[in-house]
Amino acid sequence: MQGAEPQGASGAVTRLLVVIPTLEIGGAERQMTLLLQALDPARYALGLACCRLAGPLLSEVPDHVRRFDLRKRSRWDFPFLVLRLRRILEEFEPEFAIASMEYAAALAWLSNRFRPRRTRILGRKEVMPSQARLGEPFRRTKRVLDRMVDRRLDLI
Repeated sequence: MQGAEPQGASGAVTRLLVVIPTLEIGGAERQMTLLLQALDPARYALGLACCRLAGPLLSEVPDHVRRFDLRKRSRWDFPFLVLRLRRILEEFEPEFAIASMEYAAALAWLSNRFRPRRTRILGRKEVMPSQARLGEPFRRTKRVLDRMVDRRLDLI
């Protein structure tokens, strides 16, 4: 981990983890890197968990942000990603996790379900799932999962 734990004016620090599938060029990815740049490191201990910690926007993540690579290699890695993110939640102990996009929201919610002390999961939606799922295999199944996760997130 980089440096000492930040301290706010009251001595308290808010731990925040951003969960996102990739750091490729895209609107959600750009907005998450801008959020990490804008948050005051004196008030927030920041973490970033990516399914694949690579991409052109990786260089825009500030140095004070702790980075976690979930090491996704194929579509069949999802159960392993849930377990890896659970370990990260246990180690980093964020008060809040911002999950950007449906895949990250499902991953964060499932990882959090297996913990005794739960993190509040904030889902961030870019588009309507019905529109995002057009043309995908298993579209109906994924939409049902999206709706189920949406009802269980702490905030959307």
